[in-house]
Amino acid sequence: KFGTNSTPPTQGNQTGAPCTVGMVVLAAGAFYGNNYMVADGSLVQTSINPGLFSILGTQYGGNGTTNFALPNLTTVAPNGTTYVICATGTLPNQ
Repeated sequence: KFGTNSTPPTQGNQTGAPCTVGMVVLAAGAFYGNNYMVADGSLVQTSINPGLFSILGTQYGGNGTTNFALPNLTTVAPNGTTYVICATGTLPNQ
């Protein structure tokens, strides 16, 4: 069964390993580095994260002017895990 017993996410307090912006990672437990955001459908301001916006656009929601949405993968995360998306790191070659 997916998503019924997911671990509530908490933000890490270290920089974390470098990642590629837009990369989705399944994190075991509730800890992940500062480079990541929880893939929970949250709205993010375009001015705060233009790199991730350039990759996601409004594919998952948002108005595309002031905000955009992250993918919502909470219901497909196996129990005790959380999907996170790299928000700060290396931009992929476009």
